[in-house]
Amino acid sequence: MAKILLGFMGTGKTTVGRILDPKFHDMDELIVEEIGMSINDYFAVEGEAAFRRREAEMLERLLENEAAIISPGGGIVVNPHNRALLGKNPHNIYLRVDFETLYNRIQNDKAMQRPLFLNHTKEEFKKIFDGRLPLYEDIATHIVDVEDKTPEEIAAYKKDTDATRYTFGIWDFVNKSGESLGYYATLSVDRTDTDPKTHVGNDVYFRIVKKSDGSEIF
Repeated sequence: MAKILLGFMGTGKTTVGRILDPKFHDMDELIVEEIGMSINDYFAVEGEAAFRRREAEMLERLLENEAAIISPGGGIVVNPHNRALLGKNPHNIYLRVDFETLYNRIQNDKAMQRPLFLNHTKEEFKKIFDGRLPLYEDIATHIVDVEDKTPEEIAAYKKDTDATRYTFGIWDFVNKSGESLGYYATLSVDRTDTDPKTHVGNDVYFRIVKKSDGSEIF
């Protein structure tokens, strides 16, 4: 079954997906290839409703083709049909971050101009953000708070989910000046409960990982 990376725009879904698998499926990129124009231009010409229909069709195809790792756009949860499809998937990993961190991240990303951000005031954007949070949380099987984590650390969490583990701690090794030493540690438990939201576990796993290549040294 697919591992689906969920979250609002700017949470790092594409970056994490690329670390996990260079051949992962970025839905926005696939849709751009199909429509032959940017999503910005498509929104302007066809409107958001038309884009959401294409998005739903793309999700259906990827799930039917058993794609390994899928990174949808942040608005994938707006469509009830999409939520029903996602609700049947056993690995929905929600990358969660607070609004102010996310807003500043998007605002400073000059290379990626997102129509939803450009066309709304900060207050309007916050309402959209708040409205989607419960939708993400409702269909998530795993939640990762990503504010203080590198993409490599988030990817390590996802790998633990493959082993039916729940990671509840990730720590960076730093020197006295606060500079990273190139390693981080994770603490995980094996889940014995079939419901991933309860995280009942027995065995505890401690790992030390090299950031540069993801190899375990302990």
